[in-house]
Amino acid sequence: MLPLWVAEMDVLPASPVTGAVRQVMARGETGYSYSVLEYPKALGSFAARRWDWEVDPGRCRTASGVLLGYYELLKAITRPGDSVVVNTPGYGPLFELPRHLGLTVVEAPLTGDYRIDLAALRGAC
Repeated sequence: MLPLWVAEMDVLPASPVTGAVRQVMARGETGYSYSVLEYPKALGSFAARRWDWEVDPGRCRTASGVLLGYYELLKAITRPGDSVVVNTPGYGPLFELPRHLGLTVVEAPLTGDYRIDLAALRGAC
């Protein structure tokens, strides 16, 4: 399942994505993975290639959705009154969930081409 319910309908999907989806569908891989360890391993491999980060798959946890994972992560690592940096523009619940937990949202605007502005991020921290 590839849920496309938050603004993804505003742009065409990238060719590599549609090509990968076609290949998966042609192989009949339309079910769910039974190994939650596949996702952390894939993240570790991607992070190493892309950012030269070392990710320990044993320390990763999966969640049934992005917002649930975000909410649970905020509950686990913050206390009421703490601040959370959120890039703008952004999806509304990314601002509302921290406030619901008594956290202060500090905005860090993205660059003009919607990339993370490291200077704005440092300034927000």
